Amino acid sequence: MIGEMNIHQIEFLVREGAYSLANHLETHWPAEWDADSETGREVREANTVLHLGHALLRAGFLTYAEVPHARDGGAASCFDLVAKNLSDNTWLVAEVKRAYVSTKSLDSITRDLERIVRSWRGVDMIDQPANVYGLFVATTWRADLARWWPDSDKHPDPSIDAMWANPVASVTENAKSAWGSVAFSSYFSDQYPHHYLLYALFPLV
Repeated sequence: MIGEMNIHQIEFLVREGAYSLANHLETHWPAEWDADSETGREVREANTVLHLGHALLRAGFLTYAEVPHARDGGAASCFDLVAKNLSDNTWLVAEVKRAYVSTKSLDSITRDLERIVRSWRGVDMIDQPANVYGLFVATTWRADLARWWPDSDKHPDPSIDAMWANPVASVTENAKSAWGSVAFSSYFSDQYPHHYLLYALFPLV
């Protein structure tokens, strides 16, 4: 690839990873079933990271899982996936979650978005200056959440905007970011005919 990757090219790769995961789930469902748990039927996060990483690798990225980053106060944590495009200095910093049940889960989403925005500079391997994007990915069974998620009129949503730090609101605004939803068929056909992968992609610098 020539030149820096843009947000639309990276979004295409995110969706490629989603379709790869969907094909995988037709033959193997890597989850522990727990009928009493909202999250028991969810695909483990590592499977989403695997398929997203594979799509990025095929497009010429180097990919790294469980990448540590520094945090305020000296505490350390890890991002699920960090990737670098080999043809330029474009980076992707990603967090992957599972089992978002409803829009009431948005407080957890905002915490993950805040961590990406506030802590990506703590990843030692990212060379500056760089073209850096943040990516949040979640899976859900809820069709209403999947319909709401990519609605350009609702992001940022006034009901949750106050919970976001100003840096988060600025990078996730509609003009700069890409929000989307990919639907999979599932074998829980009666109660859960579809499983969804949601994503938010936004520039950090």
